[in-house]
Amino acid sequence: MDFDALAWTTHWLDRPLPALGGARPAEYMATSEGRALVETLVMRMQSGAYS
Repeated sequence: MDFDALAWTTHWLDRPLPALGGARPAEYMATSEGRALVETLVMRMQSGAYS
């Protein structure tokens, strides 16, 4: 089975995350500040600093 990056990303954007106080990342995508917050979260995940 191949990894489906689009499906994973869509699912991740739509699920509540503790790191966002239970909000969904998609809720932050309407503003540049929100997108920056989600970008920071993704960078933390990549570095292993996500908790």
